[in-house]
Amino acid sequence: MSQIPDMPQTTSDVPPGDRVKPILSVITPTYNSMRYFKETVDSVLQLGIPYEWILVDDCSSDGTVEYVQGLARSNANIVLLRNETNLCRPPKSYARGLGVARGRYVLFLDHDDTIAASAVQNAVEKLKESPGPRVAISKVAYMDAASHVYKVKTIPFARYGARISGKRLFWTLLFSPTYPLKQGAVVIDREILAEVGALFDIEFMLAASLHTDFLLLDAVGLNYRNVGSSYSSKLRLRDQECYWIRLVNTYVPGNLPGLRLFFRTYKWMLGWGKISYSCISSRRI
Repeated sequence: MSQIPDMPQTTSDVPPGDRVKPILSVITPTYNSMRYFKETVDSVLQLGIPYEWILVDDCSSDGTVEYVQGLARSNANIVLLRNETNLCRPPKSYARGLGVARGRYVLFLDHDDTIAASAVQNAVEKLKESPGPRVAISKVAYMDAASHVYKVKTIPFARYGARISGKRLFWTLLFSPTYPLKQGAVVIDREILAEVGALFDIEFMLAASLHTDFLLLDAVGLNYRNVGSSYSSKLRLRDQECYWIRLVNTYVPGNLPGLRLFFRTYKWMLGWGKISYSCISSRRI
């Protein structure tokens, strides 16, 4: 189980007055976010359930902090936490936000993506109604820098509008040639986070699949902004595919060494294939 990493000293801007206890905690790291952030804000403010939005700023210098401070003054649902030093990695800021979150359900949202409020609300309601599954997954729409959606991505061979077992999702994620979902499409019951620890994105999905089944919702819950044409994005893609190798070593049973070797080779080949494709196309697969 991963522990929440040690955080350097931080400061916070918490709006005065009593806030309604939220059902949902949305957690977003920000860093020089203003290019797309207003679209993210507009989507979150459409939520019609009791929520809090915890924004963890990583030393922005483009006006992001001042913009969020203005939002927090007029909206008691918004909480700003400011890191005094740049943490560089979003998971550290996600963990910082999770440490103060009060909602029963959690959504981790990147600063340049947008949510479909109705789909997120439906995910919360379905989790409240359904005994067993503690994670709800919506479909993901990929959009470009101009906010034009160019494809909708789903988990292969999965039936949306139904439940998928943790075991099936585990092996589906390992066999899938691309990672078929983004964490902004995933609403999580805090109980499962207490069991697996402060894990995020791919690793959370693999770890959670050992503990719970999942609900697949037949609606787009996240618009994921793909701006993968830059050199830095290619480096992140490379790092992510190397990260898969560690995940294979961690989560594929140790008594299946042949299977571990197969998945390490498989993920390595897929990763470098995607990196090669990203050199000729901004629309990362």
